[in-house]
Amino acid sequence: MPEGSGSDPVITYKLENSRPVDLLDLTSSLAAFGEAYRDYVGCSGLELLPSNVRLVVRDIRAGSIIAELASLADQASWLLHHADLAGGFVSHFDQVLRYFLIPGSIGETPTKREAIQAISVMEPVAKDGGANLFLNVNGGDIQIHHHHYSYQEANAIQNQAKKFLGPPIPTEAVYQDQLLTLFQVRGVVTSTAGDRGIIESLSPDPVRLIFASDQVKAQILDQLENPFQKIFLVDVEAKSAAGRVRLYKILGVKDVLDRD
Repeated sequence: MPEGSGSDPVITYKLENSRPVDLLDLTSSLAAFGEAYRDYVGCSGLELLPSNVRLVVRDIRAGSIIAELASLADQASWLLHHADLAGGFVSHFDQVLRYFLIPGSIGETPTKREAIQAISVMEPVAKDGGANLFLNVNGGDIQIHHHHYSYQEANAIQNQAKKFLGPPIPTEAVYQDQLLTLFQVRGVVTSTAGDRGIIESLSPDPVRLIFASDQVKAQILDQLENPFQKIFLVDVEAKSAAGRVRLYKILGVKDVLDRD
């Protein structure tokens, strides 16, 4: 399939490698890039759950590793917004990477989740002294955005992102006045199976949620507007294992804020 073919914009991930690439590093890099895209769309103001929108690999070609990534959404009407979002996302992700390349000099301060994504995306580049990564957005035959990262830049990005993340949190601790956003939650107060949320100050990943009582969960669910568009100020007990936060026990909800 020719690069950038068709009328829809295509995000191209091109890894120029000088030695064989570990499959786990490549898949983790692409997965983190797709996760960052989903996060960006989730914050774009569209009325969609973040899990409904993701990048899928449309084509992979040999030589340099070239992956064409296209959007897949549950709502077909959303594709009308894809051109602006594809370009906006790649520009935003470049700002995140440039922030770590020249710390604090470009754009807003990234989140911890974005720092971890940056580390994963750069991994196959940082391990190969002759590697380069190109992230492009092509619409038809027109190149809309073009960004390039060398082996040296990938290592610098990773090193600064790791410093930014700092030491891991304790295995078990109670934190007050934390900001919680919902990733997935069941609409039944008495059920917690599958409930997941993000507290960026503790972990960039969606983490399983349990609640101190049915009343605490009801405070989150019983909103006049979509609770996924809200930020909840909570007290939480966090439990971690193997270096990652695994469980949040929501002890109380103190306030509800608009996500925008």
